[in-house]
Amino acid sequence: MTQNKGKQEEQKNNIHLLIVSIALSLLCFVFLFLYLVLTKKEFIVDNNVLLLLFAGIGILFLPFLSRLKILGVLEMERMHKEVKKVREVILRGQVVRDEHSRRFYIDKVGQRYFIPDDETATFLANFKGEMPLSTKDLEQYPYEGQIESVLSCKLLKWRIHFFAVLNARKYHIGSASYLADWNRRKDEMQSCDDQEIRKYPIGR
Repeated sequence: MTQNKGKQEEQKNNIHLLIVSIALSLLCFVFLFLYLVLTKKEFIVDNNVLLLLFAGIGILFLPFLSRLKILGVLEMERMHKEVKKVREVILRGQVVRDEHSRRFYIDKVGQRYFIPDDETATFLANFKGEMPLSTKDLEQYPYEGQIESVLSCKLLKWRIHFFAVLNARKYHIGSASYLADWNRRKDEMQSCDDQEIRKYPIGR
């Protein structure tokens, strides 16, 4: 709240400074125009005063430069936020690894789960690999504990499709070779109908 108030005050001061700068700059240009158009007898101002006046024109442009700098910083902040939003969307449904080699899964709603083993990480990565992410960036995703392991989770068979149920969400098993990697058998699959399969939201 205090920071927002401070920014508002700073913006007001910048606007006031800009208005004053424009007014004084116009006045300086009027003097310059009169000096070039009128003769020295008609323009009764000391040359030293004029020198200081014209030097002041350059000084008065400083607020404009400051304003441009402020606009540049604001634009960079806006672009940074846009990039951050895009990255947040891209990371959903991805396996990420922090600087301590801990792996987490970020689900499609932006929740973060710790991955307990290699097999679960490989399955969730789905051939996309693991993306590096700092602990600081990870903290923006709510931590929901540990995700279930594919080595012990419920397995479902619906029609010709197979699913692993992790934390009450279903994940499609694209290849039967996963079962061999997990040391799981096909007879562990529990057949289910349309009504039962709908009970589990899609994990990805």
